[in-house]
Amino acid sequence: MISLFRSLIFLVLLSSVAGAQPRHLYLTWEFKETSTTQTIVFQTLNRATDPRVEIYLDKESPPRRFPSKTVSIKGLGRRVHWVTVTSLKPATIYRFRAGDSRYGMSAWKSFRTLPDDDRPLNIIAGGDMYRHPETKQLLQVGRLQEPDVALVGGDIAYADGNTRRLKFWDDWFDNWNTHLNGNRDRLVPMILAIGNHEVSGAFGKSRSDAPFYFGFFPQGGEPYFYRKLGSEIDLIVLDSGHVTSHEAQVPFIHKSLENSKARFRLALYHVPLYPTHRSFHGKYSRLGRRHWVPAFDHHRLHVALENHDHTFKRSHPLKGNKKDPGGTVYLGDGCWGRTPRSVTVKRWYHAKAAAKEHIWLLQNQPDGLLCRAIDRGGEVFDKIVITSNRGERT
Repeated sequence: MISLFRSLIFLVLLSSVAGAQPRHLYLTWEFKETSTTQTIVFQTLNRATDPRVEIYLDKESPPRRFPSKTVSIKGLGRRVHWVTVTSLKPATIYRFRAGDSRYGMSAWKSFRTLPDDDRPLNIIAGGDMYRHPETKQLLQVGRLQEPDVALVGGDIAYADGNTRRLKFWDDWFDNWNTHLNGNRDRLVPMILAIGNHEVSGAFGKSRSDAPFYFGFFPQGGEPYFYRKLGSEIDLIVLDSGHVTSHEAQVPFIHKSLENSKARFRLALYHVPLYPTHRSFHGKYSRLGRRHWVPAFDHHRLHVALENHDHTFKRSHPLKGNKKDPGGTVYLGDGCWGRTPRSVTVKRWYHAKAAAKEHIWLLQNQPDGLLCRAIDRGGEVFDKIVITSNRGERT
């Protein structure tokens, strides 16, 4: 009788595993080209048998099967699998699913490659998320913008690189899928910068101290990288001192932007160079201004997306640490659901600042880059148009 009971339990467990799906399914980019490649990522609770992605590359042929690359995070059974599909057509929808024989396949989903021309993109951006109800509300607001891509500027799940906090990440991925992707068949790809809450020790640490960030997101292996968003936007993602020094990334900034022909050049990173709540003289803000501002000014960066302070901010155009109509506009400051911090005084570089949860929506349009701040009620409470020749109007 006991033997029969054990056999029944085993069969139930086996069928539940076989009928399961990957724990999480999401999109990013391993390489700079976003119009002809897509990186599909999925996770399994343990070792998978034959992890793969199946994708329809055209309407006439059966789905093509791609075996995945796989990594495991030390100390966890969780496996992360990914496939980067190349030689795709720009601005084209592809249907796919992912999984393996042991855990089962996901439902059929789709993605759309980004364009390689000047058509408008809907880009949502922000940082400092965690899993508050306000985070979920802003994800729902983000879904309503029909985003082509989401930029996350660090402090994502607040696990602090601690493998005992895996549930923080599971909750974050579940919220992303439920509230941003929702019932949409087409998934929103993500580009993510590293923040202090991705790292055990916050600043000046090694990659091994950020196991989730590097394990979950195959974005090329470095915490700083370049992505092309259509023909009109060049984006650099930077590490504000968490596992790479500011100074060490200066050659990368120059190399990435020196031949840029894009109408708009953007940067995404965590710690603000021009903070709203914290001290202007904070160590990592000072390091950013010392090493990055000259490079931003040299390459005429249009927008820097900053985070970390849990406030709303739009700066005046700044160049050489002064107001300058030909300078960079700094948008922030990372309040995608975290409780807003106080804004006790309007600083010289602030065009606008407030203690307010929000996301940014950026759209390249014929007359400029339209940047709108949207609150968790879905209302636009600030906006600016930045033209390629540095004019602006609010």
